[in-house]
Amino acid sequence: LSKFAAIVSPWKDFFVAGAENVLRSINVTWDSEEIESLGGFIPPYKFAAEAHSRNLSISPYTFYDSHQPMAYLCQKDASLGAFCPTDKQAEFFYFFSLGVDYMFVENIVEARLLQEKYANRVGD
Repeated sequence: LSKFAAIVSPWKDFFVAGAENVLRSINVTWDSEEIESLGGFIPPYKFAAEAHSRNLSISPYTFYDSHQPMAYLCQKDASLGAFCPTDKQAEFFYFFSLGVDYMFVENIVEARLLQEKYANRVGD
């Protein structure tokens, strides 16, 4: 893939609920044996690192303004992810910790403030 693209931009829930749950939620089917033969679905918390290991940058989308719902599957079903953000800071800090390269955001000022807060945190 990295021979054809430099950046991968998946829906942000691939990093929270995981590819299998996201695809299932939109009724996508797949050959389970083939997926298993390829090593299975990449766990959500490893998605960015796996992309980076293949020389791809990551730009998840869309990070809504804090006045809008975050729209994660886990907010409807808590079993769909080990981590489920409850506020904008938790959401952004999680993605920063994963090492995503870019983020498609609706509120640039809010995102920039959270980026600065993350960069200057103490004791984590």
